[in-house]
Amino acid sequence: MKLFEKVNETKKRLQSADLKKSGRNTFQNYSYFELSDFMPTIIQAEGELGFVNLIGFEPIDGEVFAVLTIKDEADEIRIMSPIADAGVKGVSAIQALGAVHTYLRRYLYVMAYEISEHDAIDGMDQNAEPKAAKRTQSAPDLTPPGTDKKTLIKQITDVVAADLLLKPLVDQHKAAYGAEKITDLSVEHLESLYLLLTEA
Repeated sequence: MKLFEKVNETKKRLQSADLKKSGRNTFQNYSYFELSDFMPTIIQAEGELGFVNLIGFEPIDGEVFAVLTIKDEADEIRIMSPIADAGVKGVSAIQALGAVHTYLRRYLYVMAYEISEHDAIDGMDQNAEPKAAKRTQSAPDLTPPGTDKKTLIKQITDVVAADLLLKPLVDQHKAAYGAEKITDLSVEHLESLYLLLTEA
């Protein structure tokens, strides 16, 4: 098979795989594909059809682009995307970079294999004024962060219980400060985590 045939075959497999969207945007109320939803199908196709996907970065005219290269022994196809800030508040520089990489990888694969996604732009009311994102109705009332560990930990636990998609932010925060448990974080770090969760 030629490379474009391998890519088309992979697209067919993805379309017939009955993929489930495990990502959930609770603020705009839609589901989306995470990498783990479709990568097993792509990896299996790579092994069976004989090609590989490689992601890298390339400077072009002073701007860095993310590049997905689909390659076999005879040919290659390149999918490119400009890079933008992921807009994740309250995290370290390396965590923000990790978020950018994750978004780029997902979007490059979605483009390359034409994986159907929710169109956030088309789904918006173009005549409406932008509004601040609202949490789900089950979310607790957001109050100023407490001044002691016990209060902060309860506040964080309540926010995460209302939106489980925020749990990875807690894990990233713990890892950034070398903490195994949330109780290992200082009051200052707990406060910054609470503010991060309530602004997410």
